[in-house]
Amino acid sequence: MSENELNNTYEIYKYNEFNEMTSFESNKESKWEYAYLPNGLRYRKSNATNFDRYIWDRNGNIIAEMNGEGNLTNKYVRGNKLISKNDNEYFGYDGHGSVVNISNESGKSIKSYDYDAFGVELNKDANDTNLFRYCGEQYDNETDSIYLRARYYSPSVGRFTTEDTYWNGSNRIYGDKEYKDGEIKYPDITASLQAENLYVYCMGNPIKYIDKNGFTSEVEAEKIIKDNAIL
Repeated sequence: MSENELNNTYEIYKYNEFNEMTSFESNKESKWEYAYLPNGLRYRKSNATNFDRYIWDRNGNIIAEMNGEGNLTNKYVRGNKLISKNDNEYFGYDGHGSVVNISNESGKSIKSYDYDAFGVELNKDANDTNLFRYCGEQYDNETDSIYLRARYYSPSVGRFTTEDTYWNGSNRIYGDKEYKDGEIKYPDITASLQAENLYVYCMGNPIKYIDKNGFTSEVEAEKIIKDNAIL
C-alpha cells in the first residue's frame, strides 16, 4: 500500500504480490478497483458508478470496451496505430505517436490535444472520456496516470509509480541480445542506463524515446521501422 498526503488531500494506492495496482481512492475520488488477466494486462476497472471491461487483441492492444452488463460500449479499428472508434471518430497523431486530434466522419475536428515533453496534457478537459492520449496509450483520469501494461506512468512527475522488474544481473549489462557460445559479449549502454534507475521514464528523455510496455525504452524511429516491417 502506498499513501500520499499533500495540502489536506489523501491518496491511497494498493498493490498485489505481482506489483499490480488493485485499487485507488482519495478524498476527491471514490474507490476504484482494477483487475488483471494472467498475462498481466488490465481487463477491468470499476467504482461505485462505473464499470469498464477491456478486450485485448493478441498484440496487447485494446479493440473493444464493455460495460457491467456485458454490452459493447466502444469498438476500435487498428492498423499500426489506433485508427477509429465506433466507426465515427478518427484519430490523428504527432510524430511521437500521441493523439493530437479526433475528427468525425466528415473530417471535422471535434477534439484536439497538446502535451508537454513528459506527457502532461495541457488545457485538459475534466469531462473528456477519450481513453487514448499521450503516446497513444490509455489515460486514467482518476489517478492522472498512463497505463503502459506492465506499469503506470505519472506524467506530472515524469516517473513510473512502481519499480521496473524487467532487469536482472545479466540483461542489465548485456541487454537482450542472444549470444552464441564463445561469442564476445559487449555491454549494452542503453540497457545499463535504464536499469540504473528503476522508476525513470524513457531514460529521462521522452522526446527521443518511447516506452510502449512499461519495461523498456526505444527510439521512436526504431519503433516506426518495426511497425512497418514486412515479416
